[in-house]
Amino acid sequence: MAHIALLMSETTTSKKDKLLLTQLEDWIVAQGHQLAEVSTYSDGQDLNKADIVILAIPVEQQSYQAVKQFMSDLPANSLSAKKVCPFILGGTPAHLSIMELYLEPLLTRLGVSEQIKPVTLQTCKHKKKPKHTFTIDRFYQFLQTNIPQSVS
Repeated sequence: MAHIALLMSETTTSKKDKLLLTQLEDWIVAQGHQLAEVSTYSDGQDLNKADIVILAIPVEQQSYQAVKQFMSDLPANSLSAKKVCPFILGGTPAHLSIMELYLEPLLTRLGVSEQIKPVTLQTCKHKKKPKHTFTIDRFYQFLQTNIPQSVS
């Protein structure tokens, strides 16, 4: 069983983003892992206990800025020895590139040595998906690859 912290902005407004987060939470619990939700208004103590940190970053500027500020306020190396999975909620390949540029130095300062490239999560099925955009099925495959399965 892994201890997983889900860091998300309190200002997430999109219904699709909220649906995606609910599906993520359900999947984590169904796998037998412990989940702690960490908001940008919290003290971040649950991040200390986590083996894996999932960053759920919306593309809306206010929400993204809240996540970025929260992470900037964390002590240096506070995420060392943790696996960090950044997910960009919605957006385009341009959003993904910009987020990657901003996240890399921040995650390095926080001690993340093995960085997983951010990926975009979208729930819309009728549009063609860019290379790093995940449908919900690919999202679950990514989770199965990067989050250990529960052993009963």
